[in-house]
Amino acid sequence: MGIAGLYFRQNHGNMYEKSNVENFNLVKAVTAGFEEPYSVSVFIGRMMIFKNKNDNHIGSHRAYIGYLVSIGDYSIKDNLAHYDKWYNLEFKLKGTRDRDDRDLDWSFRVGTRIHQNTDFVNSIFIGARRSSIDYKKNAWSLVYNSAFSTVLAVSTKTFELTEAEIMLEKKWPLSWSDKVSFGLGIGYLYNSGEKYSGALKEEGVDNHQLILRPNFKW
Repeated sequence: MGIAGLYFRQNHGNMYEKSNVENFNLVKAVTAGFEEPYSVSVFIGRMMIFKNKNDNHIGSHRAYIGYLVSIGDYSIKDNLAHYDKWYNLEFKLKGTRDRDDRDLDWSFRVGTRIHQNTDFVNSIFIGARRSSIDYKKNAWSLVYNSAFSTVLAVSTKTFELTEAEIMLEKKWPLSWSDKVSFGLGIGYLYNSGEKYSGALKEEGVDNHQLILRPNFKW
C-alpha cells in the first residue's frame, strides 16, 4: 500500500487532490500507517512447535521469539518518499494456530527505529496485535472473526509521544472458499507533530488521521 500511495500521488496528482473532502483524504486514509515503500528483514530467534504428543504431524501451531532487524533507504510522509537510511531493531513474540476451520494469530513487539535523515525523529515503540478467523462460526461474530492492533511510539530524545495508532478490523469468511476471507479495518492514527523535525515539520503535520484498510487473506 505504501508503494501504491506513492505511485498515485506522483502520477495522478490532480485525482489525489480531488480525493480531499474537507480535511479527509481518501488515499491517505487507505495508505496511512505504511512508513516505507519496501524493506529487508532478518529474524534471529527461536521457533516453538505445539502438537499433540501422539501426532507425528507438525502442523502450523507455532510460536516465534527473538529479534527482528529491518532496514531500508526511504521513508514516507504524506505519500511522498524521502531518502532516509533507517533501521528497526525489535524484540518480537509471535504465535499462530492454523486449522482447517480456524486461523489465530497474535504478536507483541517492542523496539526502536533509527533514521539517518534528521528530519525523521528516532523513536521507541511498542505494539500488539490479535487476529482471529473462524470459518465455521457466524461470519458477523466479533469474537471469532475480527482483529485488533495498537502501536505507541515516543521520541528517543525527549520521550514525548510521537504517534499512537489503534485499528479494529472485521473479517468475513467467504462462503465460496474454505480458506479465504475479506477484512475491513477502521482505525485512528494520532501524530503529535514530534515525529518530524526541520523541513518536514515546517511543511505541516496532520495530527489526526482516519485509517481505512481493506484486505483479503487466503
